Amino acid sequence: MAAPGRYRYGFLPGPTGSPRSQVLLGLGLLALWFGVGTIGLLVIEEGWTVLDAFYMSVITITTVGYAEVHPLSPAGRMFVSFIAVFGLGTLLYTLARLAQLLFEGELVDFLGKRRMMSEIEHMEEHYIVCGFGKVGRPVVEGLLAEGLPMVLVEIDPDLESTIRELEVPYLVGDATQEEVLQKAGIERARTEMHDLVILDVGLPDMDGREVCREMRRAGVK
Repeated sequence: MAAPGRYRYGFLPGPTGSPRSQVLLGLGLLALWFGVGTIGLLVIEEGWTVLDAFYMSVITITTVGYAEVHPLSPAGRMFVSFIAVFGLGTLLYTLARLAQLLFEGELVDFLGKRRMMSEIEHMEEHYIVCGFGKVGRPVVEGLLAEGLPMVLVEIDPDLESTIRELEVPYLVGDATQEEVLQKAGIERARTEMHDLVILDVGLPDMDGREVCREMRRAGVK
């Protein structure tokens, strides 16, 4: 179950070990290797500029074409070999994780959720439906059939895949939390309580009185 007051969006950092977090890790390590290569060559080789050292590090790690910017000392050759092995390994790791991210559809999901949040932020005079159970689902389907704008707030993350199939703007979170209602655009939603929020009282984790209190605190009359 989602923790109270927390909601999940695709543009937030993924869990440890997810392809998205691994890509970020790989990019960070690449930046580190570029920095190590640049600083190392500046220390080892006399007369090199920062640009010379950085360029040498880049062409070594990316293998786009190898040519010594300046003749390398024996120590410099050893250092460049070290950077080539470990830097190239990091680059291949990052590219593999990026391919995994693309093929698994996480990038599509990431961009889709960003578009959805942008859509919610621009909604006005919309309905907010709290809960997607026995009462909430037919309500959502009815609003869809009428072409009426809505945001669905559902506390159970296990229902997220089902909700996605309906292509409804939604948040996974606790509707008794003011910050979740604010994210759902409660200040721009329909202003009458009976029009604004349709609560699925069949959900044990959704307390109707709590939701109403939070809506009043959030500015609904």
